Amino acid sequence: AEVTRDPVGLGKALYSEAAFHVGVGAWDPARTAASRGLEIATELRNPQEAEVAHTILGHVEFATGAYEASRKSAVVLYESAHARDNLQHRTWGVYTQARAALYLGDLDAAIRDFDAGMHMLEGQSDHASHILCGGMLASALARAGSTGRARTAADATTERIGSKRTPVFTIAEGFIGAADAYLELWRRGDASVAPAARTALANLARLAKLFPIASPAAATLTGVYHLRAGSRRRAVRHLRRGLAIAERLHMPYDQAVAHAALAEAGLDDHAAAARAL
Repeated sequence: AEVTRDPVGLGKALYSEAAFHVGVGAWDPARTAASRGLEIATELRNPQEAEVAHTILGHVEFATGAYEASRKSAVVLYESAHARDNLQHRTWGVYTQARAALYLGDLDAAIRDFDAGMHMLEGQSDHASHILCGGMLASALARAGSTGRARTAADATTERIGSKRTPVFTIAEGFIGAADAYLELWRRGDASVAPAARTALANLARLAKLFPIASPAAATLTGVYHLRAGSRRRAVRHLRRGLAIAERLHMPYDQAVAHAALAEAGLDDHAAAARAL
């Protein structure tokens, strides 16, 4: 595209490059490629491509723990898509704002926006967004204590995951959300979710083979599963592996989850680290 002086083609190539780097957790190259693509789209006054760039940059910010920056990228995405009435990108903007709220602990805002996103997705054939939004909604509902709705959302997401091949790297939080929802329901006393949790974790493990950024959660949540099942030794082994991967990939939220679970397993030195992250 550079040789043929095709700026649109170059922008698309940069987004593809950025997406690859995100999938393997190479954050700096991903940010560089997406930022360059955004510059090209802005110069060309091409909002469609600029919104794609904001989506990728928002994911980089989210994965590296810059949740407020991720939320701001989602707002820019939403406002741009709203101005030109692009429903798909507007939906992305809504549920990626909810994603930031979820990881910041603002469950009311997260549930409100995930619900709005699911409503907007009705009639859309955006398989990835259905999984992403539905899984994270399940996680938010479980953490908020809405156990019935959480189970319904997690089951629907798990069924959808099993129906088609995984299309894109950004889908990871949907897989993680479904697994997290089941484990949170189990923590709250509903051991009947154990088989569903195993299925969700198997789905997540398969995803992690394709996209390394899912690997920390796959290992850590497997550790949490064993912790719930009473297998402390197995739990600690998986949790330590998840922590090591999260540290290598510079993913602070996954580090915090692993530290918190290791503290729950009785390793006291991890409690302070979880709070610090």
